[in-house]
Amino acid sequence: MKVINDPSFGDHFIQVDDYNFSVYKTKVSKEKNLEYTSVVGHCSTLARALEMMATDMVRHEDRDNLQNYINELNEIYSKFKNLKLNL
Repeated sequence: MKVINDPSFGDHFIQVDDYNFSVYKTKVSKEKNLEYTSVVGHCSTLARALEMMATDMVRHEDRDNLQNYINELNEIYSKFKNLKLNL
């Protein structure tokens, strides 16, 4: 199994297997102060996994109106578009 990680993903990462792209988020429990991973979802394409990740990243932030939500989502998409393939 491979893991795709990038600084622009924040506390998210993608695991890749033969069948899908799984998006995960690293969290810290408030009670025990322990780090754990939580499944965001499973996708059939990398593009959909990035979209799911971006939506999750914005969903958990406080927004006072729809335009701020859209602006933040567009900023995340721009960061993802600038990812480079390092071979």
